[in-house]
Amino acid sequence: MADPELMGRMAPLIERFTALCDTYGVGMLSEGGTFEAFKNQQLPVEALSGRRVLELPEGWAFKTDPDNVGESQGWFKRPPDDSWKPISILQAWEPQGYDRYDGYAWYTVEVDVPEIEAKTVWLLCGAVDETFDLWINGQPAGERKGNPQSIWDKPAAIDVTGKLVPGRENRITMRVHDVGYAGGIWKPIWITASP
Repeated sequence: MADPELMGRMAPLIERFTALCDTYGVGMLSEGGTFEAFKNQQLPVEALSGRRVLELPEGWAFKTDPDNVGESQGWFKRPPDDSWKPISILQAWEPQGYDRYDGYAWYTVEVDVPEIEAKTVWLLCGAVDETFDLWINGQPAGERKGNPQSIWDKPAAIDVTGKLVPGRENRITMRVHDVGYAGGIWKPIWITASP
């Protein structure tokens, strides 16, 4: 996350490493870490090496959803009401008053987005523990799925090209699902652009 130029230089090395593992039948990369999981959860190099356009604010509105009713009730379609509480996206939700909570929870924020000239625009999350669904201005914008044990600390990127409206406030909403231990967004989120 810290060095987009480094991420750009890493891309061919990751491709070579993956090809060598395939060629030589490497099955495990670490204790509990399979090569298949690595291939399926590779870093979003294009988004990481893209131009940083906007860092989203640290403070979002937050609401737990223990019965998983938020999507059917359309929480992503409207601004948050008083039942949503402030939260930082720079640490998990447990130390922020939601100790031992596992399950679904929602984050939302409004941001003014500048005009972005690029082939691809990304929403780049430093780390989200664990899976999530994304809406922009009330419309579905993507998701990140995968094995919770291998994705919780990895960057994730969603292609949001054409989904953000420049020159006005855009509401970004994420429904995060956590199955155990710490949960939620816990690293910065950026909008990045690829040429």
